[in-house]
Amino acid sequence: MPKGSGRVWDRKNAANPFALASPQMFPADYPEGDKPNDDQPSSQDNDESEKPNGDNFLYVVDGPGTADDVDGFPGKVGLVLRWNFREFVRVRFDGHEPQGNKVDGSRASAVTLWYVRHHLERGSANVAWTRAAAGNAIGTGNPAVVAP
Repeated sequence: MPKGSGRVWDRKNAANPFALASPQMFPADYPEGDKPNDDQPSSQDNDESEKPNGDNFLYVVDGPGTADDVDGFPGKVGLVLRWNFREFVRVRFDGHEPQGNKVDGSRASAVTLWYVRHHLERGSANVAWTRAAAGNAIGTGNPAVVAP
């Protein structure tokens, strides 16, 4: 269950510097940072295992970045996304899944810290995003989120 925070910077054209578009906050930044589920009830995210696989492992497959490769961030030609996350698994043993943004069930794993850094560009506002040659990384830990 990813928890964390980050920031998004954008720009309207290559001549402009990046400007802070929005801070992004997930439940780790709230006083109740041990919430079991950060997905909204109406979310269509199918990024977390509901049942163990054949080897009895659970996985999360978050695809950090913008979910919409063309229409997201309209009118922008550059994006820098820098997010830190805290990942852990919470389960129940009574046949029910942990529900809602409250502590429900038992934590079944240690907390893993990880981060993602994306630098995305496109030639115009009506084409798909592509990764820039530099400024992209995924790794462990929670490094400082600094401006580009």
